[in-house]
Amino acid sequence: MPTGSPAPPCTEAYPAIYDFSTLPYALGDILTWSVKTLIRARQGGFEKVDLYLCCDALAPASVPQRAFITPESYQLHLLELLPAFHCNPLVENLHIFTDRREFAKALTGLGRSSNPHVIAALRRHEEALSHSDTLEGLAPTFHREVTFHDDINAYHAETGFVPRLASSSAYLQEALSFRKNLGENIFVVAMQFRMRQADVTMDGVDPERDADYLAWFRFLDLVHRKFPHVRFLLLGKLQEKPVQTLGLPNVIAPRLLGMSLGHELALIQISDFYLGSTSGFAAMAMFSDVPYCITKFTAPSCEIVGIPPNGSRLPFGHESQVVTGAPETQEMLLAHFLKPYRAWLAKRNDKNEKTKEERDAIGLATSQHFQLVNRSIEQLRGVPLRSMTRAVALSTKGEHVAALSLIDQALQEMPEVCACLRNFHLNRAVILGRLQRWSEAHEAALQEIAFHPGSPEARQLLEQISGIVRQLSPS
Repeated sequence: MPTGSPAPPCTEAYPAIYDFSTLPYALGDILTWSVKTLIRARQGGFEKVDLYLCCDALAPASVPQRAFITPESYQLHLLELLPAFHCNPLVENLHIFTDRREFAKALTGLGRSSNPHVIAALRRHEEALSHSDTLEGLAPTFHREVTFHDDINAYHAETGFVPRLASSSAYLQEALSFRKNLGENIFVVAMQFRMRQADVTMDGVDPERDADYLAWFRFLDLVHRKFPHVRFLLLGKLQEKPVQTLGLPNVIAPRLLGMSLGHELALIQISDFYLGSTSGFAAMAMFSDVPYCITKFTAPSCEIVGIPPNGSRLPFGHESQVVTGAPETQEMLLAHFLKPYRAWLAKRNDKNEKTKEERDAIGLATSQHFQLVNRSIEQLRGVPLRSMTRAVALSTKGEHVAALSLIDQALQEMPEVCACLRNFHLNRAVILGRLQRWSEAHEAALQEIAFHPGSPEARQLLEQISGIVRQLSPS
């Protein structure tokens, strides 16, 4: 079976194993690993994924990170990164182990499976663990599981797509609410410029990937003065960010509002544009449909994702998703910002123009047919009410058959009013405005039948009216 073709559906969950003794505490690596996990699950026909995380309390980190992730500090790093694991949309269960013996028991239980994809996952972990004592021994595991895109690109070449990451619904709903509060006509940019050397709690590796802060500050200040409808969401640890950035009126730091990494990943997903230097957050943008520009994309970065040096697009990226290794300057950042901003502006203006055309069309229709609709309502509005009144009077006298006959007549006449109104295709608000002359009870009944003729709700309403008449009659 080709690697890109999904296998027949599998009822069990695919076991995704992330052992921090063999894999790093790193946002981008976890997100890349999640995409690889999605591909493996699809190839095995799995419709759900169970995560097995091992954070050995006695030796919680792999060789490269043991100097700064210790038994005293590992919980802080683990809790910070947990939302990233939930960006895999197939995740059903999350199992976390801090005791390696309990972890081994759980994997032994998985070993009873006869599914070859489950067995392959277990063997990959066993091999990685057997070579985890040295950096050289871990290198193949890092390359295969979290670093290089060879398998992702091969899957894309065969199938034409790559699985997308997605934030959990809880974080996504809060992110959508936050965005709504920013305003409808606001261009939202999720932004993260890497300044790892400023954070003393981290390793400070790859300083060449750190951003040129002065260029970013000048760019943000220029956008504030020239483009008032833009807001930048500053993502990541505040320890890395110069305080001057937070003083800019167009910059918002979600973490100052009590949000966490989970919210930030969701904000990337719903933003209009992502702009940032090569970092873990960039991986979320890479595996989404959000337009992005990722800077500081060095030659090693190009090799990792499988593109030529100075390449500008990942194999699975679309036209508005670009990477660049050009030096960060105010002019360069502005140029990459302007393309998606202008596209958004054109779309917004087109939407506003269409809305204006719709308002004009409704106004014209109202002007042309107002008198005719008014006459129709004035002629027919009293008929159902008169019939209902007479029906109540007849029912109190015990003439139930005659009363129900009048009710039927009234209900048959109501749809004539509804049909008359619908024929003019008027705005709902205009129609409801004309119906306000009715008493509330009968207006509600007419509205329900007018807009939902034949619906269960309308039939139920009519049955209630008949029931009221019966209740008024003597037993």
